[in-house]
Amino acid sequence: MTATVANTHPLYDRHLHIWRKIKDVLEGEEEVKRKGTDYLAMSPAMAAETDTNKQLSHYRFYSSFAELPDFTSQTHNNMIGMITRKPVDIKVPAGMEYILDSMDGKGTPAQDFFKNMIGQTVAYGRYGLLTDAPSDGGDPYIRGYNAFDIINWNEDKQDPQIDNGGSGHLDLVVLDESYNSKDERNIFERALVHRYRVLFFFEGEYYVQVWQGISQSQMDQLKDRGTDDSTQTEVVLIDEVKIETVGDAFTYIPFVVAGSKNNDIDPDAAPMAPIARKALDIFRKRASYGRAIFMTGDPTPVISGISDGDETPEAIGSTTVWTFGDPTAQARFLDVEGKGLESQRQAIMDDFEEAGKYGATLIQTARNGVESGDALRIRLQNQTADAVTLSINAGQALAHALRSCARFLNLNPDEVSVSPNLDFVEQRMFGQDLLNYMAAKNQGAPLSNKSLHELMKKGELTNMEYDEEVAEIESEEPLGENMLNQIMMKDDNGGVEE
Repeated sequence: MTATVANTHPLYDRHLHIWRKIKDVLEGEEEVKRKGTDYLAMSPAMAAETDTNKQLSHYRFYSSFAELPDFTSQTHNNMIGMITRKPVDIKVPAGMEYILDSMDGKGTPAQDFFKNMIGQTVAYGRYGLLTDAPSDGGDPYIRGYNAFDIINWNEDKQDPQIDNGGSGHLDLVVLDESYNSKDERNIFERALVHRYRVLFFFEGEYYVQVWQGISQSQMDQLKDRGTDDSTQTEVVLIDEVKIETVGDAFTYIPFVVAGSKNNDIDPDAAPMAPIARKALDIFRKRASYGRAIFMTGDPTPVISGISDGDETPEAIGSTTVWTFGDPTAQARFLDVEGKGLESQRQAIMDDFEEAGKYGATLIQTARNGVESGDALRIRLQNQTADAVTLSINAGQALAHALRSCARFLNLNPDEVSVSPNLDFVEQRMFGQDLLNYMAAKNQGAPLSNKSLHELMKKGELTNMEYDEEVAEIESEEPLGENMLNQIMMKDDNGGVEE
């Protein structure tokens, strides 16, 4: 592999182990256990064991007691559900409506694409968007890149012309597009194909390069030509294109990052990192706690004073008889008192409580079953501050990418707008609420029908605009006297018609 295109940024290297930890925890207990000692170290006694088979057996026994709590994935899913509770409102200029049905050129609708953006930024605090177009001049689309894919970048803050208004003065971005493919030497095996996309400016113009790993057949051809030597690399440049647009040429790299704190190119803190760490703390403590409980419930039999001719018992139980020639021989159980079990249990409970404070119980609809909408909004106002930032940042990043699409098509980018949901708490209006508003209006409160309808819309009693609602009412047939009587009878009998 070359020593350049696959190089990674120092900040990428610094955050990579955190992202991997979050990814493993989100994938669940099986993935964490598969990583072995990366997350659950051997005890000193296990590490000192020289017999590899015994060491592995002891470690498997120990790790079988470790349980990974699932509150990390629950919190992650709850945050996604809260932010995307209502659809994001996206407006694009005429001629660009197609992108709402296929944001990435692969048939992913805009709402699903945005939901994936939120999922990535909630987990890793980072998701990249590249505006691109087919080389044959087809419609532009948006490529998504997760935190692991954005491996290198550079900003030229001295050049005022290079500023995309999104992720800073970028003059270089390297994206890892490596993928698994069928091995050409064996159709039943998979092989990793290294592939990198390089975005850069050269003499004021925007270029894209694609580098890809050499296949085995290509390597064999090099050998046949006698050009295979130590200087030959595994990755070669396979394409370089100067990006042209229908409208004005790009004066910036059309790549933007949605972050958890802001949308600059440097990685932000990963929101799920603290709760993933806490889940791994509990995972490790449960291994020790579970083994300790097992030991207290499975005492070891100890025999002393037996003669050389006596056979050591190999079975134990009510149907087994032990006999010894020496009448002074003794048999007893070596019990583990388990004095530290309570402190271990309390430590685990404390970790659960701390995780809950951070986010596992962030999305609650009520406390003790009854809580007014105002009280709930006040209680969650500070807790949802990070969610608001995530939602706003994702909306701004998507808007920037869509404006770049508009520039590709020579359309007006100012006609693009993205308004993400910032209403994370359910604010349903009930019948009594509406009656109270109507009563206040009848008693002189300065409340118009249009304002009442807006309150009803926010309370999710209707999804129509006011003019649509009025037109619908006018088109309805009036309720007949017979139907009114039936409704009144149901109300008088608690909803049951006699």
